[in-house]
Amino acid sequence: MKKIFIAALSIILVLSMTACAKSESGNSETSTAVESTTAETTFLSGPFSEKDLVFPYEGQGFGLLSDVTVLLTAIGDGYEEKAAPSCSFEGEDKTFTYPGLEIMTNPIEGKDLINEMIVTGADYVTPRGIRIGDSKEAVIAAYGEGFDDQGTLTYVVSGEFEDYESDRMFISIKDGKVEYISYFSGISFR
Repeated sequence: MKKIFIAALSIILVLSMTACAKSESGNSETSTAVESTTAETTFLSGPFSEKDLVFPYEGQGFGLLSDVTVLLTAIGDGYEEKAAPSCSFEGEDKTFTYPGLEIMTNPIEGKDLINEMIVTGADYVTPRGIRIGDSKEAVIAAYGEGFDDQGTLTYVVSGEFEDYESDRMFISIKDGKVEYISYFSGISFR
């Protein structure tokens, strides 16, 4: 009887996991302008894509061109804010600085949308598990060769280095280690 119960429980568990996997993989590709999503518990692999530009924080993901207030609420107080008239948009561009993280925004459609996030602290990890201080070899193992621009590895969603309208990630390498990571939107070039 005990063996039958364990077998039935195992089957139910496998079926429920399969149902969850199907519902997640059945979704169409989402835009990076998502306000907040649930971050993957496993690291990404495969070709560089928009999913690589979703900043993971405490089980949530924050995409480029999403409303910064959602990310600020998740991280909490303790940031310094600076604002200046926008050169590209009507209103003020803003910078929110936390220890180890800087978030830049543009005023678009009445909201402050995330244009760039620069990670300089080891407390933050990319969707592929890379953090400040990791080796260049670890970055290449996770992301591939990328475009090497004077010590900064650049990964572009379109795959074209000179496609400035395409969103991208910059990973700066200094003395063989990751110095900073930038999630960058090409919105200003569109």
